Amino acid sequence: MLKTGSFEYKPLYTLPEVARILGTNDAYVQNLRKAGLIRCLRIGHYKVRYEELERFLSDYENKDTTDPFNVKELPYGKSI
Repeated sequence: MLKTGSFEYKPLYTLPEVARILGTNDAYVQNLRKAGLIRCLRIGHYKVRYEELERFLSDYENKDTTDPFNVKELPYGKSI
């Protein structure tokens, strides 16, 4: 499998794997799923396609997704 940075490329990732890639926790990724920000497949357990993870990162760049149910634009010119 191809290693990209600190994670290994796979066509499907479990939600705990997505949490590790994003540097967050499992509960947050579950909330992303429940809010519809990350689309999943259910094959035994929820899985996220690599392409879906790329789409999420692209679509929500420059946005505050701390609360996935209330996404906000990040203010320009202010450091986080």
